[in-house]
Amino acid sequence: MHGAHDPMSATPFGAPIAAFGSNPPPAPAYAPPASAYSAPPAYAAPASAYAPPPAPAYVAQSAPAPAPQPVYAAPIAAPAHQAPALPVATRKGGTEAVGVVGEVICPSCKMPTMASPGAASVCFSCGQPLDASRPAEGGRQAFPLTGAMPSALAPPVDPYASSGPRLRGEGVDFIVSAAEAGVGRDPARCKVLLAEPRVSGVHAYVKLEGGLVYVKDEGSNNGTFVDGARIAPHLWVPVRVGVELRFGPVAFTVTP
Repeated sequence: MHGAHDPMSATPFGAPIAAFGSNPPPAPAYAPPASAYSAPPAYAAPASAYAPPPAPAYVAQSAPAPAPQPVYAAPIAAPAHQAPALPVATRKGGTEAVGVVGEVICPSCKMPTMASPGAASVCFSCGQPLDASRPAEGGRQAFPLTGAMPSALAPPVDPYASSGPRLRGEGVDFIVSAAEAGVGRDPARCKVLLAEPRVSGVHAYVKLEGGLVYVKDEGSNNGTFVDGARIAPHLWVPVRVGVELRFGPVAFTVTP
């Protein structure tokens, strides 16, 4: 049909359809370039790699030998001798043996010790015997030996004796002992209890010492009297047997 547009005869740009054919050509397949990346070879340690030196074999060391100990030497026995007589001094009309003990230096340990010149003795520090003939050289002080006691010791006084001097008065018969006994109106502190109001709470104290009765006034208001004379306070005063002892107006007699 003349003048009509045939869509199969030409393209919009005027190129014939036969120029492209009925089907387009296939796209070529992708081929990577020959210089594609390849992994490097695995690492191999060089033959001269470091090797630790072998450990030295352990050698046990023996303990050091103990130092030799000195051989004990028994002390030399002191030579037999006869002890010299000690000097005699007169004291209080009698004779009494008096010796001297001196402080000497031991020749073995060089420590000070005590020894009597001419007498066998040993060092207090090391126990070694001291030569009896060695004089007391190097001593710093000498001490005289004491003699025997002049007499035997007397037994102590029983503070709770059931016999002895007594305080005898009206309604009172009290045995005086070595233990101090209070006299007064206070029953908590006085063994000789007096109800007289002119007597202080603790008026005085009495005790037995050396076979004698002693009394001490405690600063009472009405005083303590021995054989009619007022005594000073806070002083022990002896009271003979048969003498009147008065606490304020209350009188006692000291009897054996």
